[in-house]
Amino acid sequence: MFVNNAKNISDAYSQLLWLVYNHYDYKVKPRGMPVREKLNVQITIDNPNSDPIITNDIDRNRIIKHYTRKELDWYLNGDTKADGAPSKFWKTIANDDGKINSNYGHITLKDHSEFNTTPYYFALKTIKKDKDSRQAICRYNKAKHAKLNSKDFVCTMYQNFHIREDKLHSTVRMRSADLFTGPVYDLPWFSYLMEKMQWDLGHTYPKLRIGTLTFSADSLHIYEKDTDSILKMIKLDEINQTLI
Repeated sequence: MFVNNAKNISDAYSQLLWLVYNHYDYKVKPRGMPVREKLNVQITIDNPNSDPIITNDIDRNRIIKHYTRKELDWYLNGDTKADGAPSKFWKTIANDDGKINSNYGHITLKDHSEFNTTPYYFALKTIKKDKDSRQAICRYNKAKHAKLNSKDFVCTMYQNFHIREDKLHSTVRMRSADLFTGPVYDLPWFSYLMEKMQWDLGHTYPKLRIGTLTFSADSLHIYEKDTDSILKMIKLDEINQTLI
């Protein structure tokens, strides 16, 4: 397992790009598509926030900023129709009914299908009731997503919240993460949910502040077709030297 620390989400993303590109565990071909893969990666991020990630590639940063905002709006809208998604990619993985599974806003904030409340509000109510709780889990991947050969099998398993010493910490576990198209947009969303949780807990715990975001992935990978773009984004001069 790889474990490290980062000063913010942009630093974390740069470290993860460098790590998987240079120190991958395996080269495999899921669905015939070559990838560099590292298993069981974890990074703890200080000062997480929902601003778009910044890389070493100015042109790519414009795309990231634009899409991050569009995706957040889409998540908060909760629309699961592929036609309403922020990119054409979603149509390629839509279910037979034209809907998609991985609208994280719908999953966490609007879907009551497996709870008496949504996953986010389950976590919120749990931690309101018990400040020291270990059960404030917001589930993403659900039993209904587990269909054979599903094109959109939700990548995030859960996001957990803990309050310790008046700081709100969060841990995210992903079963699979494509660095080029996943965490670059997911990390701002996970941070947004922390910010929302802190706000919603403000009356209950007025001294509460944002702590750390710990991101972990069973399979963290980059597709070989994306390596040229990834090399442009890596900030080699800012990579923690302990990685070398």
